[in-house]
Amino acid sequence: MRKIEGSWWEQLRRVFGAIVPPLLACSMGFSCRPVTEQVEDLDCDARELVSGEFRVRQVPCSDELLYGGEGRTGDYLLENAVSRYLFRDPARPLYILEGCGGTMIDASAWYGDDVLAEMLPLWHGLWLQDCSVDIREDESGAFLSVTGTLSSISLVESGDVPLTVDLQDWSYLVGQEHVVTYSLQVDDAALELKGVDSLWILPLDGVELHGSTLHDGDTFFATDGTITDAGGGFLAVDFSSIAVGDASSVYAALWPGGQQVAGTAEGEEVELLSGDVVVGVLPVADWQEGDAPGFFSGTLPSMVDGLRAVAAGHEEGPVVAPGPDMNLVPGDSGFLWLRVSDGSQEDIGALLEAVDVHGQELVFAVPKGGAQLPLGPGTWNLAISSGLNRERAMLDSVNLDGTTWIDVSLEPAFDSMGWILADLDLESWPSRTQRTAAADAIAMSGAQGASFAVLTAVDEITEFDAYQPWDVAFRGEAGSRAATSNHGTVVSWPWSPNSKKAAHGAVDWPELSAMDLLVVARGGSKQDRFLVVDKDWVEAAGAPWQWEPVPDLLRLNGLDDLPVLLDLLDQWIDIGVAGPWTWIAIENTTEFGLAEVERGIIDGLTVASSGPLIVFSATSLVTDGWHGKAETLVFSLDIYAPDWMDISGAALIVDGEEARSWTIDQEDRSNGLSFHGAVWVSRYLMAVAWGDDDPGLPARGEPWAVTSPVWIGSPTL
Repeated sequence: MRKIEGSWWEQLRRVFGAIVPPLLACSMGFSCRPVTEQVEDLDCDARELVSGEFRVRQVPCSDELLYGGEGRTGDYLLENAVSRYLFRDPARPLYILEGCGGTMIDASAWYGDDVLAEMLPLWHGLWLQDCSVDIREDESGAFLSVTGTLSSISLVESGDVPLTVDLQDWSYLVGQEHVVTYSLQVDDAALELKGVDSLWILPLDGVELHGSTLHDGDTFFATDGTITDAGGGFLAVDFSSIAVGDASSVYAALWPGGQQVAGTAEGEEVELLSGDVVVGVLPVADWQEGDAPGFFSGTLPSMVDGLRAVAAGHEEGPVVAPGPDMNLVPGDSGFLWLRVSDGSQEDIGALLEAVDVHGQELVFAVPKGGAQLPLGPGTWNLAISSGLNRERAMLDSVNLDGTTWIDVSLEPAFDSMGWILADLDLESWPSRTQRTAAADAIAMSGAQGASFAVLTAVDEITEFDAYQPWDVAFRGEAGSRAATSNHGTVVSWPWSPNSKKAAHGAVDWPELSAMDLLVVARGGSKQDRFLVVDKDWVEAAGAPWQWEPVPDLLRLNGLDDLPVLLDLLDQWIDIGVAGPWTWIAIENTTEFGLAEVERGIIDGLTVASSGPLIVFSATSLVTDGWHGKAETLVFSLDIYAPDWMDISGAALIVDGEEARSWTIDQEDRSNGLSFHGAVWVSRYLMAVAWGDDDPGLPARGEPWAVTSPVWIGSPTL
């Protein structure tokens, strides 16, 4: 306990809490009443609470916030001597744009790590709007209530929160007043919830699920119901309480009556089972693969009747009944030590796709110099690639038992000097559909050949983690994706992820028109962000000649989107192209910065693609340099793709019409994929290419590519 300074009354006030605490305070004659102090009237009191203390209040200073959390002064803190829970102020949530606040955004034990990004309580798939937060205390504990009117939210309606209830059955509740209440008792890690039937839990990246328990290291967050993995977050149902803290505190609070266990384990974790069902986990301290056993201990949930050691690259260990002095081991191991080099035996980064005989598929990013990859024992089929400009290696029926070493050399398929591969919509945390940390997303993108990426998430702002294990410099930006319900999608960058506004300051699109969305995404007069729009936005935005600003790039998802692009070009809209992959022309591809990437985009030197690269140029024979006056141009069209990627056709588009086309024999590409000629042009020309079969990663679907237009003179009057 920290020493408390000050007068006798100040000491008494601090010991009992700034807002008179539990049983003892009430028995001394202090009134147990609702807490009504305004945040500006509260003194900062950042001390640790001790046994018998609890409180709920609006946070008056940053020192009272949870370590590593995203709270701010004015949020609400509900805490006792065991656990701390921080709730967003009632104005807006933190990770979504809809509804009101009152959501839990931080949760930890004292001196523990925060594991929570945001927890959204739902009532039959609905959340609140126009809400208020009320706080009070009585003899037993502290209470926080959120009151508002029920409303539907797109997070649920889109299916990103996979509720099993039919929203139509509960639509009559929309507009009704509803109350969600949290109560925290004396010295209890459990937080009781009322007015809630499901929880959408968005954890911090790195948090893992075991049964009904989420944990990151030694910090555990659990419910006494069921938690399922829903992609970007977790969905909890059939619960009455949640708890946060170390494993023993959480399990004892939610499932009292369990026994104490301790022992050693050769594994990263010890899973706790009730029959065949995993209900929790205990961490193992001081163990690494090949080292002496580590140690574990803790209080089990009352229903646990078996424990087993688990470790990456191993089968599950045998289940052992709880008892004293346990010694647990995982099952057989299967590791692949993989090193990948180029044709000159220089180490390169790579992508490994592995599929076992049962259809289990694993994908790994392999850094330069190689890595030991925990596939697990068994027989695997392996596909090893390193970008779209190299050949692939296919290894079938590789048996892993213990550790197997493989060196692979991947020959160049073509020289992409002058072009880099970009991933302009790389989804990462906090995504609604997947939990991929920024560093992991960048590693996977780099393994597929990218040198530049914009990290994005729907209605959020991501972070960019400059992780560079690849054989080229990797650059990137934090971006945001406004995926609207009525006027398409706009991707924009760069953004700062540091704001604590709703959705961290991302575009608040629900009340905006398509053009207003674009203006806000650009950043108004103070910013100059890059903008990528899709065909749905184009169709919703009105007459292109009225657009201000004009988007930088049109995102094509395939050749089916090509008519939208041609329609814009026919109206003299100067717009480049982006795709699932985007090739960008850069003079020096080994040493470049963001300025060089941006210059390539501004100059229209991009190719939208699922994989192939088209290098296209046109030279005028008659140079009067003004649109509307036809010229004869000599064109050169070169298609680059590895042999494992089918290319079956190409075409030259002039002034919106197909002017030339070529059929390509996939079995005979000995003459290359180069086409030359002369053509009469009045406005613009561009090239496209396509194939028939999806070759798999690192390609993104059936092969196709579209170049940005080459204009005759200026595309604007």
